[in-house]
Amino acid sequence: MSEYVRLVTKEGKTIRNDLYNPPPSIGSYIIFKKGDRTYVKNCRTGQIEFSHPDASTAINHAIQALPEPKGGMIFIKRGVYELTNQITIPNGKSIYLAGEGQARGITNGTTVLKQADNANLNRILSVESWSNTIRDLFIEGNIDNNTANTYGIVVVGGDNFLENIVVKRCHAGFLISGHAHTFINCAAEHCDTVGMLIRNADDCTFWHLHSEDSGTYGYWIYGNTRYNTFFGCKGSLNGWDGWLIEAYEDIPTRNAFIGCLARNNDRHGFHIKGAQRCILDSCIVVDNSQGANDTYDGVFLEAGTEGNSIRNIVKGCQIYNTAVTNKQRYGINEADASQDYNIYANNIVTDNVTGQMNIQGLNSIDDNNMTA
Repeated sequence: MSEYVRLVTKEGKTIRNDLYNPPPSIGSYIIFKKGDRTYVKNCRTGQIEFSHPDASTAINHAIQALPEPKGGMIFIKRGVYELTNQITIPNGKSIYLAGEGQARGITNGTTVLKQADNANLNRILSVESWSNTIRDLFIEGNIDNNTANTYGIVVVGGDNFLENIVVKRCHAGFLISGHAHTFINCAAEHCDTVGMLIRNADDCTFWHLHSEDSGTYGYWIYGNTRYNTFFGCKGSLNGWDGWLIEAYEDIPTRNAFIGCLARNNDRHGFHIKGAQRCILDSCIVVDNSQGANDTYDGVFLEAGTEGNSIRNIVKGCQIYNTAVTNKQRYGINEADASQDYNIYANNIVTDNVTGQMNIQGLNSIDDNNMTA
């Protein structure tokens, strides 16, 4: 019986395609494991073009064999592919790279790209070009058996589309820079430091991301990062802040966080550190400050190295506690009077320890918020 995968292109076109024998008009290469080797099958000729005991060598062979700039499609069958070198989509290539399954775990029969023991890679998957589609991959960092500071996936360039990518157990999960990317249903879990690091990125759209149980930040957004929109993204159970939006190297500005979640983080839920003209709209901020009672806030605004947190908007959010022991200090807290010209409106802020809202900027606006 043939095995099929449902593929959705950036344009929204749905393709139902035989994994082993895609028609030449659709697929370029099928990659699969058999025994201790990884095979690269040419879909146009039907022949095994290349094989190698190292999966990264086989996958990179298929990428390099695609023509520039047209590229092509590469399908990686389910299985665990151990990598001793990083996989690179170099500048000048534009490809469709898809795994099999929903990328939620090895036991679910997904395509797993796993850093081999003692490989000590800088990154596992590096996307260095424009207009790629990458989907349905589980990236396993295997940090217990490596000493390097490994990123799961690094995305630069522009106009890349990533969907259903899960990164686990890396030093850091995602490093995202560049222009006009779209990320949908991607997750970083159990990383040593940051789950999602977004630096110098603009005009990107992020849908339903999840960053959980990282050692420091769920999301660290800094540099010249601007005009990005986050819809329904979650930052929970992280060792420091759920979200850090920081004026470091440059000032992040005009980013929108709509319907996002900050929950059960050890420090602040949303930490706005010198960012400007950002919007938190209809977010849920609950049970942060889990590392120490009455010490950290739901939403905390303070100065960064490049300036103060000014002209931000927090509206329509629910900021509260349900925890029995460790609770948020304030629901919303401006560190001092230099954090100014911010607007807080139509929020429900309750059950915080020291107080509900501590607004210190002389020109900040506190309007129609419910605090009881």
